[in-house]
Amino acid sequence: LFGDASASWRLLVRAILKQAGFGLNKRALSIRQVWVCQAGGLLEAVVSDGQFIDESCSSESPAWVKHAKLRPPDEAKALHACCLEFRSPLLLGSRGRIRRDRQVPWPTLKSVLDSIAKRMRALEPELANALAISSDWCADERFEQVDALTPAASPAQQVQWPYAIHRGIFKPGIVGKLIFVAPLGPVELALLEWGQWLGVGQQTTMGCGRYVLRPS
Repeated sequence: LFGDASASWRLLVRAILKQAGFGLNKRALSIRQVWVCQAGGLLEAVVSDGQFIDESCSSESPAWVKHAKLRPPDEAKALHACCLEFRSPLLLGSRGRIRRDRQVPWPTLKSVLDSIAKRMRALEPELANALAISSDWCADERFEQVDALTPAASPAQQVQWPYAIHRGIFKPGIVGKLIFVAPLGPVELALLEWGQWLGVGQQTTMGCGRYVLRPS
């Protein structure tokens, strides 16, 4: 980590330890020792026997979580046109249906919001709490009727991307601009903003579901 990011090493170590708990490729993974070294400094042990030596490291909230806030209701417009430009394939939907049809169903706004909320609760529970994304939160049913639009000049496309190219395995996905037009509140706006870093849908660990929020 370099520059200002070096102050976030505690967050990085916590994330790696949490990921270790899920294993890797269905194999158990254990991290017993971790050391940190600042530029020009000496090695400092921060994890021993799988536990933080200094407990303040395990409970400290990163600065961006502490300052995460919802937009005031009066700043949330009645109607928004949000453009999500997917830079990597979006894979969101029933695995059985995707496997059968060999393509991804075009997402609704509700499916996108629910996916981001689920990832936020799993990966960044402190951020979810700060933004009032509770364990039982789900997007309003009216957003199930909000389908994705795409620009006629440069429409989003269904693609087949190499999942395991050495074995000739390709998977479907959607890349390009998806536009959702709907009345959005502060929580929905926050989810779409943070979704740029959390990702959407399945196979996000393979880099899928990454988008940039564009003005529309």
